[in-house]
Amino acid sequence: MMNSDIKKRAREIIEIITAKLNHELISSRYDEPIAQVAGEFECEAKHPVTHKDFHKIIADFVQQIYEKALKTSWMLTDPLDEANIAA
Repeated sequence: MMNSDIKKRAREIIEIITAKLNHELISSRYDEPIAQVAGEFECEAKHPVTHKDFHKIIADFVQQIYEKALKTSWMLTDPLDEANIAA
């Protein structure tokens, strides 16, 4: 099988899977809760924001998305540490 045939077949498979997805379910389960939590996210930052401060803000944001929107908690000992997903 030639490389172009593989790419064509991969595109066909992706189109089949995409067609079978329930876009309303995905939107209500993921998109809408994430958008709501992202819109409600607040942080306090000193100016100028250092790299470490920026990383902490992003870590807090991601943690809130998982906890409040996706209902999956992360246990973080330090926001800059590796996150461990709690099952």
